[in-house]
Amino acid sequence: ESYKALCDPQLSCFEPETRGHLVEGTDFHKYYFDFFGAQPKALNEAPAHTTIIAPRVRWIARGRAVVVCFKRLVQRGTTTVVSEETRLWEFSSVGMGIEFTIDGDARVGEVTEVLPALSRPDGMTHLLKYTAGGSSETEWVRVDESKQLLSTVMGHTGIPYKSDEGGRWRMVHFHRANAA
Repeated sequence: ESYKALCDPQLSCFEPETRGHLVEGTDFHKYYFDFFGAQPKALNEAPAHTTIIAPRVRWIARGRAVVVCFKRLVQRGTTTVVSEETRLWEFSSVGMGIEFTIDGDARVGEVTEVLPALSRPDGMTHLLKYTAGGSSETEWVRVDESKQLLSTVMGHTGIPYKSDEGGRWRMVHFHRANAA
């Protein structure tokens, strides 16, 4: 569950276990967590020791995404395995609190889902769950985070909003290759 919470549901990856295929989603990794988690621990099995070597970090997308590259050394007894890894992390607005007013009606809610603007024909990007006038509603809106303005499916545009510091980082892609 901790791994799943850190990853985008559409996580993509290349790694030795995928045999050169791009895999999407977390089910592929769940199989390995379940399989190895169910295996009994050998009494004489040496514990693993992991060292990260030469990490490189590059911020992109105005600080809303980051690429991290590094070598990982895993020692277990007298054996050392080296892999080269690249991970792409993206900041998501999911969980961000948001307040706005439409036609004098104050609304307070939370972002529950985020999609790229081109994913929906109407260009809506954020699914909000909010309360308005004592009732709970869910609605897709388009959010311009740089201008702090939103637009609704019903045609309201340029609506200013306030948000908290919510949201979270999630891994959206990684590549791991065993080093020679």
